[in-house]
Amino acid sequence: MSKVAVEEKGSKVIVEYMIQQNRPYSATDVYTNLHQEFGKTLVVKCLDSGVQSGQLKEKVIGKQKIYFANQDNFPKADEEALRNLDRLVVEQAEQLKAEQAELKNIDYHLKTLTSAQTTAQLKAKVTQLENEISELEARLNALKGTTKQVTPGDKKKAIESRDVCVSEWRKRKRMANEMINGILENCPKKKKDLLEEMGVETDEDHQVVIPN
Repeated sequence: MSKVAVEEKGSKVIVEYMIQQNRPYSATDVYTNLHQEFGKTLVVKCLDSGVQSGQLKEKVIGKQKIYFANQDNFPKADEEALRNLDRLVVEQAEQLKAEQAELKNIDYHLKTLTSAQTTAQLKAKVTQLENEISELEARLNALKGTTKQVTPGDKKKAIESRDVCVSEWRKRKRMANEMINGILENCPKKKKDLLEEMGVETDEDHQVVIPN
């Protein structure tokens, strides 16, 4: 294809593209949008030619030149047509909002269904629970069948032993707190940091409480 033919084709394609898009573009935008079908120099030349023919207009913004379709060549829209377009935009926006809400609702139900257990999974769970119930019942029956009885004396000894342990627990905890508080009086560290550094674990760390 000759150079003249290429320029003629480029001028036609580029001007028609600008009119069809009806948006402002720089020469680089047009060059990129047309997938570099024409050289950038030719693109600039065709855009300038379109301006000279009155099909396009240009505007310099800073150091960049912007080209766009000559709006004088487009038919004028009457007021009624513009109002109809405005109503159509509002209707389309409302419809879009409704469809988005419906899509959100469908998506929620889909996630609920996909996260639900299948029939096979539920049957397996039932079998597992039945086996656990059988094991617990066997243990219960074994405990019910035992003949060993706790005598009042054994019960009293157990209570006394418990009371001694609890008393010692309170005593040692009080002594430990007094010692730690004494260290803290001359230590810039917080109590929590000091305990961590010393490797001391408290009842609160293990969520245990001294019995009454």
